[in-house]
Amino acid sequence: MGIMMRLVNYIRSMSSLQHRLFKAEHSDVRWLSRGRMLERFSALQKEIIEFLSYHNTNKACEFLAFMNVVPSMSQVAFLCDITGHLNSLNLQLQGHASNVGNLFEKLCAFQRSLKIFQT
Repeated sequence: MGIMMRLVNYIRSMSSLQHRLFKAEHSDVRWLSRGRMLERFSALQKEIIEFLSYHNTNKACEFLAFMNVVPSMSQVAFLCDITGHLNSLNLQLQGHASNVGNLFEKLCAFQRSLKIFQT
């Protein structure tokens, strides 16, 4: 996650156009959630590689090398998926209409899903 955050901050620092590519759909919402950041990163992966290839800095070359390694990008994809599931669980556990029984049921269902993911 650390290298992903550094990569995003690098791109955001390069120009306002790149910053706009990474903004969420709503102008008042920024990347407060790392899960959303990973989703946006995955969606823009080809564009990010093109952007990094265009820039000729040491940092850009370092990030480009990271993105061209299949195991690294597999880890990023896994991180994106699991973070999405955790964000979904987080949303399910919120709300005034929830009771302890419903919350426990949702948590148990998520634990069963984790066992399936593990296999």
